[in-house]
Amino acid sequence: MRDVRATVLIGDVSGIPDDLAAVTGWFQDVPAGGPTGAELPRKLLETIGDTLAPGGRLYLPTGTLQDENAILAAARRVFGDNIEPVLERTFPGWKAPAAHVDLCQLFGRLGHSGGLKLLEEDTGVGRPFHLKGIDGRAAVRLWSRHVEDSDRAALLALVEYNLYDAINLKALMAHGYNRMIERMRMPGAPVPAWERGDVLYDVSKVLLAL
Repeated sequence: MRDVRATVLIGDVSGIPDDLAAVTGWFQDVPAGGPTGAELPRKLLETIGDTLAPGGRLYLPTGTLQDENAILAAARRVFGDNIEPVLERTFPGWKAPAAHVDLCQLFGRLGHSGGLKLLEEDTGVGRPFHLKGIDGRAAVRLWSRHVEDSDRAALLALVEYNLYDAINLKALMAHGYNRMIERMRMPGAPVPAWERGDVLYDVSKVLLAL
């Protein structure tokens, strides 16, 4: 809003480096943080006087995956010594995976287009019949029914839907890998196809525990 300055601002801008953002699929229509992940947060800091009232407070998240030192240096130029950490979290024990495979790009090279649900149908992975027709919008409605009406059936459907969102990625990876080595005539051996029965017991345990 023009001519309005806030006393408290939350700097919810992306600090994700561009190359990392490119493989997440989250930043198709919005800018990422710049080459080092610090460029967009620094721009916010440099222009914060236009929106933050004198003596106001800015909350700005930072992380080690970006050039955090550059962001903190920009913050000191604007606020001097009036900066302090509010909350800090670490993720002990986390190890980077050996490789990152973007299934969207992989299946794009194989001639597929469309979202996850369409890809599941095209490859024969699919989902249980009672989950047919549930999409992102329906998931929001299921959550609302659980929160507002204590609808346990809605919660179970939502959790199962989300489980298959993750589980089916493994199945699609196997299909994509097998098709790619066949198309490219690569020497690798195909991997076993995933079947729903492989996880049905574990999915049932999760749902029964709710």
